[in-house]
Amino acid sequence: MKNGYLKSKLWTLGIVAAIVLAAFLGIFCQSVVPQGNAEPVADSAAEPVSPTDVAPVPLPEPVKPLPAKTVEGLTLKIGVVNVQAVFDKYNRTSEYTKIMENERRRLELKLEDLKKEIQTLQEEIQMLDVNSELRAEKQLYLKGKISEYENRVEAGNKLLQKKRDEHIMKIYKEIKEVISNYAMENGYTLIFKIDPTLNEAEATANASEQVNLRAVIYAHPSLDITNIIIKVLNKE
Repeated sequence: MKNGYLKSKLWTLGIVAAIVLAAFLGIFCQSVVPQGNAEPVADSAAEPVSPTDVAPVPLPEPVKPLPAKTVEGLTLKIGVVNVQAVFDKYNRTSEYTKIMENERRRLELKLEDLKKEIQTLQEEIQMLDVNSELRAEKQLYLKGKISEYENRVEAGNKLLQKKRDEHIMKIYKEIKEVISNYAMENGYTLIFKIDPTLNEAEATANASEQVNLRAVIYAHPSLDITNIIIKVLNKE
């Protein structure tokens, strides 16, 4: 009796356990399997990802160079001018030279009377006794006249130099204007100043200064427009 009762109990418990296990498995499967239209998770180990499937990383744009500043229609054309030669052969230069010579002679005439007075005093003093009071007085007077003469000569030379500089500057402006106009009319980009050829004596006398003053070492003769500028200046 007891053995039959135990067997029936065990059978009943086995059936209940089977039912509970089946219910548990059903619930677990529902939580794992995707619902609706959800796509299944791909197996990365089974199917490797192709490099083409990876989105490329955008690179920074290269720095663009600044546009070059150009002047349209500008052609490089160079000329050279011997300004000293232009000065020497310009007609106005000889005119100003004559003007300055007249100014110098006018100054000399103004000083001529004072110069003669000094010479007369010197002759008179030579005739007087060395120890005489009159000689001493005339010597003192002569000293004052010589000082006056030197001051007037210095002031006159400064005035002449000022007028000479004014004339030179005026001539230079006239030459520069003609060169500039000629350059613009004939399409020149640059006009350089060249210096006359030095002779050996001039080069030896002040070599350093002469070398420093020369800005252009060499220029082809075809670039020299000196004679053209002289002709244009003397026609005006």
